[in-house]
Amino acid sequence: NGWSVALTDVGNLTVWGSSSSGALSTAGTKALTPTIITDGVDTVFSDITVGANTGYATSIDSINYSWGGNSSAVLGYETSDSKNDEIREIGSSLTTIAPSGSAVIALGSNRNLYGWGVDRENAFGEATANETSQQTPPRLQQITQFSDVSAGYNFTAATDLKGKVWVW
Repeated sequence: NGWSVALTDVGNLTVWGSSSSGALSTAGTKALTPTIITDGVDTVFSDITVGANTGYATSIDSINYSWGGNSSAVLGYETSDSKNDEIREIGSSLTTIAPSGSAVIALGSNRNLYGWGVDRENAFGEATANETSQQTPPRLQQITQFSDVSAGYNFTAATDLKGKVWVW
């Protein structure tokens, strides 16, 4: 979607490209060269994941953050804003964050799956898809615990603790 994010060797977030959805955070709508973004968040990051117009980062203290476009409530916190240029804390219990189109699936440190955004095409793996935005992450797939999760546009794959792969 015209923008990139990278993690430096000292744990800074850098962005470049162009985005009108807030994906570049405080770098504005265009950054021709890699630009460090902090938004006053004084932390060192250890992991990053991106969605179409959103960024997610985890600090070395295991605190999760998000920023960017929020048209489907994919930032992981309650807001009516369609975008957020600021890096904002979304919790501290997620070990893997996997954007999936208009939804986000995440693995918690307790090995449970959580999801937020819009459940189009049954992205949450529940019995019926729900086109309503979930701004706070409910637990998903309550029948087992998982060791890993990955997502693509409107699909999710997860591995349970016994090594069985689940796809929906």
